[in-house]
Amino acid sequence: MPFRKSLFYGNRIMEDGLVRTSPTDVSFNDPAVWKDIYGYKSRGENQFVRDRSLRGKRPGSGIGDENEAVHARHRRILSHAFSEKALRGQEGIMQRLVDLLISGLKLHLKEHGSEPVDMTKRFNWTTFDIIGDLAFGQSFGCLEANRPHYVISMVNDIFYILTRSQPGNRLPILKPFERYLVTSDGLDALPRFDHFALSTIKKRIEDGNSDRRDFMSYILAHNDRKDFTDDELTTNASALLIAGSETTATTLSGAAYYLLKNPSAYQRLVQEIRSSFNEEKEITISEVDNLPYLAAVIAETMRIYPPVPAIMARTVPEGGKTICGHWMPENTIVSVSQYAAYRSDRNFARSDEFIPERWLDDPRFKNDVKEVFQPFSVGPRNCIGQVMAKAEMRLVLSRFLWNFDLQLSPESTDWPDEQSVYGLWKKAPLMLHAHLSGSITRECLREIWLRKREHDPNLQIPDPMIAMPPGKVDYSLKTDLESVRYSTKRVLQDFQDDGVRYLELRTTPRESQEHNFSKAQYVSTILDVIDECKNETMSTYLILSVDRTKSAADADLLVDLAIQFKHRGVVGVELGGNPSRGDVSIFKDAFSKAKQNGLGITLHFAEVEFSSSPQELTTLLSFQPDRLGHVINVPDEIREEIVQHKIALELCLSCNVHAKLITGGYPDHHFGYWRHRDCPIILCTDDVGFFCSPVSSEYLLAAEHFNLDCSMLLDICRKGIDSIFGGPQEKTRLHNLVNEFEEQQQ
Repeated sequence: MPFRKSLFYGNRIMEDGLVRTSPTDVSFNDPAVWKDIYGYKSRGENQFVRDRSLRGKRPGSGIGDENEAVHARHRRILSHAFSEKALRGQEGIMQRLVDLLISGLKLHLKEHGSEPVDMTKRFNWTTFDIIGDLAFGQSFGCLEANRPHYVISMVNDIFYILTRSQPGNRLPILKPFERYLVTSDGLDALPRFDHFALSTIKKRIEDGNSDRRDFMSYILAHNDRKDFTDDELTTNASALLIAGSETTATTLSGAAYYLLKNPSAYQRLVQEIRSSFNEEKEITISEVDNLPYLAAVIAETMRIYPPVPAIMARTVPEGGKTICGHWMPENTIVSVSQYAAYRSDRNFARSDEFIPERWLDDPRFKNDVKEVFQPFSVGPRNCIGQVMAKAEMRLVLSRFLWNFDLQLSPESTDWPDEQSVYGLWKKAPLMLHAHLSGSITRECLREIWLRKREHDPNLQIPDPMIAMPPGKVDYSLKTDLESVRYSTKRVLQDFQDDGVRYLELRTTPRESQEHNFSKAQYVSTILDVIDECKNETMSTYLILSVDRTKSAADADLLVDLAIQFKHRGVVGVELGGNPSRGDVSIFKDAFSKAKQNGLGITLHFAEVEFSSSPQELTTLLSFQPDRLGHVINVPDEIREEIVQHKIALELCLSCNVHAKLITGGYPDHHFGYWRHRDCPIILCTDDVGFFCSPVSSEYLLAAEHFNLDCSMLLDICRKGIDSIFGGPQEKTRLHNLVNEFEEQQQ
């Protein structure tokens, strides 16, 4: 009964050696158990079959069928979808979806600033989208929609119900009470999931696209004799989805957590990845296979945090069997608990510590019993997709660590302890921080790093020039006023070197208890630097940004701050932040106050579909903005209102393309639409450090992709001048500069 109770409540099974966990259950953690129970058997030898108490009713037979001949038939046909040739063909699908993961995280971090991101959720979206695309011919759209698909909760419910119904399956006396004991909607999850799978599979078959390199293309190509019925196709696709999504996401989440809990391992892996490639496009499935420490990290993650922690139960066949030297009578339920076996001091030295070096022939671990480590099982029923799973984990983790520098958020410090097991891990949110450097270049960051290291020789942050190859911009440095001063000065110099003659710098005011400064001191520090750098070549002003995820009171305080520093060069306020959150109507009074006090107003507008409802856009226009940023997902009637009022538009081609805020590339950018309307356009850069595109590059991109000559670009500049916030004298100065430049070109 304690074993049944443990299963019901999702507790982990921790046993050592040979343990009888119930009158009919015995668990082993000896390495010989894999061969004895799960390995290949001689012809005619009785096989161990799966514990029927953990089986659900399926519409047709599949690769998980208990009958060995049926299983072998399914595996033979499915194996074509998991060959090396197939994997090469599937890489494009994987890379495209990893692109969406990376771009979605960049947008999230850009909009959220220092707020943590839940990587449990993001990794789940990624692996479900990948396996959905491969198994069913279409992604579930989680990454694109930035929200989960209902199938994810179905899969979780399936494991929940299978595990919690096992006591009733083992003890029939409990079966009548199952519906009362199992309160989850999971009772209906399996039939609902099969209905979804069948309809999706039929759609893929009817599509008939043989050029698409997904699982189904290989299965159908080798199904000439109609070996698979529609029900069998459904059962197999469902099995591949369940096996190939949750487990892979679990390993990725576990790797992120244990790396961040072990800084030396994290730094070593980051160094290996970033020193092995010059550009992100070089990170391919074949190339990441050559990273030994990456392989060691994934192996160590699967040891200390096995994606299938529960028992892998089998039934001893008729006549009984000897297992690890112990005779077991027929019908005994035998198993190996991976969690217990991998955490046993009998098998691994320092078994509760995350040490990837144990997989790299470190002599400290020469006595580790590595033969017990079989995360993909062994024998005829080992994981058919293990090559693909390893490739996917290596690819995702490499590109993730190439793009982002990470910190574990305090609420996830004890992340593994917050989980239970229902067949698979019921994972808690894994909250990570990634700090963006905004318009600060890697060279500037290195100079700040050197200054900090002079004062603190024990500084744990790595050299930015090593941690940040060209094209990377995320880096973690504490924000103190001295660093703010230094980075602001470098930013101004970088813009001036790029040929900028008028600059409106934007910032979200920050405060720090650690470094003892307020938002007012932060703003004042930036304005001090602007004053110190003032010259006849470039004029600089400041815009303060309101975060739409904050409260109306926060916005009101920020506007008061802008008014307070208006005499020193604060010329406007901006509404930005995460476009998928917040009610913008609460900020109307704050922006009205800004308008009444002579401050310019610029708003992030229709940046993503979620924030592009007619109601929100109409509300924003009621703020009487002087300028609108992004203007991507704008309905026709709202477009006409923008044109009617000739509202100026701030457009950034590189930001919208790289963050995938638009569909397509530069030629598809909405700049092509707006430049033919009677609205001033201001070409901007949205975080030089983040998207690695200075202002001059934005003009070059516009010229190259929209066939603009010098006179056309000058015309865009002239129209945009009247929309600056710097006042009439600055407008006159800029018009004169444009005229002088035009005369020089003639």
